[in-house]
Amino acid sequence: MLPALLHVVQSEEKPAEAGGSVGVRSLIDAGLVLYVGLLVLGLWRWTLWWKFCGASLHYANYVSLLLGLLFVLMGYDSYYFYEVATSDAGKEAWDLMPHWLRPCILAAPFVCVAIYLLASVQTFQHVERIREDSATIRHDRAVQIILLPAVYAVMALSSMVRMYAVVCARWNDKELLARSISRAETCFWVGDLYEAWALYQFGLLTLEVIKGNILHQENNGDEQAQAAARGLRLATKAVESLTWLGIISFVLVCVAEAGWSLWLLTFQSDLTAEEYDQSISQFTMAGFLASGAAIYNVFIVEHSYETYLGNYRPLLKFITVKILVTFAFVQKGFFKILMWSGNAMPGPIHNFFATVPIIGEVMKMDPPTFEIFYACLMIVECALVCAAHYWAWGANEEWYDQDDEDNKRYGTFSSF
Repeated sequence: MLPALLHVVQSEEKPAEAGGSVGVRSLIDAGLVLYVGLLVLGLWRWTLWWKFCGASLHYANYVSLLLGLLFVLMGYDSYYFYEVATSDAGKEAWDLMPHWLRPCILAAPFVCVAIYLLASVQTFQHVERIREDSATIRHDRAVQIILLPAVYAVMALSSMVRMYAVVCARWNDKELLARSISRAETCFWVGDLYEAWALYQFGLLTLEVIKGNILHQENNGDEQAQAAARGLRLATKAVESLTWLGIISFVLVCVAEAGWSLWLLTFQSDLTAEEYDQSISQFTMAGFLASGAAIYNVFIVEHSYETYLGNYRPLLKFITVKILVTFAFVQKGFFKILMWSGNAMPGPIHNFFATVPIIGEVMKMDPPTFEIFYACLMIVECALVCAAHYWAWGANEEWYDQDDEDNKRYGTFSSF
């Protein structure tokens, strides 16, 4: 597996020839590295949890290792970007892109660092509570959700750097260009994988809070309240089964989509762009439908059992989790439709939209430039979500510790 992790793109990421040599090494496939890393850390979390032989894992816990992996990928991509941007080809490449895109590209690595730091600080606030053995399960789930903007932003940065190198190279080889764009898109699919996992953890957490409050009412309410709680607890099992059907389908589709794409790009080097698109297209609609079903199921649970969520503040939490899912599966499709419709519009209408700032330029962007624009946009959106997490996922909210013992006794998914 090590050769695959260190798989490099033969000539695919060497932006030379145009405007002077950049003199950079081949670019490591960050999507592949993080994909394998997430699978390994998922196994690590499942087997070791937060303790090993009774001792707390202060530095070797899966959260610290994930943050370390993200830091390495972010540092590698940032240095590579600096190396390319300061070359002759990199300086000349600015003339090939809209003028307003340049500050966005230059700011992207710094915004990514800010997201990483903010997510790390908030994460370790929850880790401290976990080390105190305070509501470990609930804080653990919150940590995985809080890390979502950092994971997605690092993948967006990797995609942007790869496409910036392509713009600098000014390739004419369509197959080579298509393959590199596919690698850039796969970075987002790896981000979608973690996004699906975060939504899964949010669904688990929400149901655990609901069941904990129902159980508390069943054990501590008056006779009428206890009878109502018992009936509701039985009904909740059916709702829970339907909820997991949508969410787990979303997780499996994302695992398969990212994994299959990485397999084709890594081990099927003779595959043409058309063959790759045909092979991967089966996941596009499946991902869209599965994400919609997962979001809808969680929304129905949150809305139907709002009375039993207490001070959990589900709406704000739900928005911070689902917004990146919406961006990933709706936003890019909107821009693709916009670019397609631009060519199909009648002359006068096309000329009107062409004069609209940014929109008009997006309509006529070439694929590599569009991927750069989209990556920058996603990094900004990740920054907004990361900031919102400070209001939505504070480590000192009362509901973490409320009825914690009841939740541990009643919860079905206490370790995964």
